[in-house]
This record gives sequence, C-alpha cells and structure tokens, in this order.
Amino acid sequence: MLYNFCVARGNQGQGLGAALLRAALADAGSRLVREVFTATTGGAAFFRRHGFEPAGPGRAPAVWAGALDPARGSEVLSRRP
Repeated sequence: MLYNFCVARGNQGQGLGAALLRAALADAGSRLVREVFTATTGGAAFFRRHGFEPAGPGRAPAVWAGALDPARGSEVLSRRP
C-alpha cells in the first residue's frame, strides 16, 4: 500500500509526480487491484488530469471521507489502474 507521495515544490512541473503515479498504478494493476483511491487536501487537478474522478458515496474509505475538509477543496477520488 502506498500511503502518500509528493514532489518538492521546486521540482514540480517536471513530470516527476506523473511518473510516480504511473508507477503506483502499474503496481496496483499487477496486483489485480480493481480501484485506486486518493484523498486530496486542497485541490485535485493533478489527479483529475490522470483520470481520477470523485468517488461515489460509500466507495471511499470511510476514515478518509470523514477526515477531509470540503471547505479546503478536499475530496476522495478514484480510478481503475
């Protein structure tokens, strides 16, 4: 399980985050994972660009959904690997 990844602000925009995400999705696919979730904390543009969509009610891990602050633009997204 990958819990979190991020790219330092000075290194953003170079494709590093996309490469990390591709590797994580490939690994999930090889493990026959059917759905991958991400919890955002202030915007989801990066994940939306990579095919993630809002996870419907009841699909997102309850702990994540309950801990997010919608006032900050936080949400749970998902996609198939």
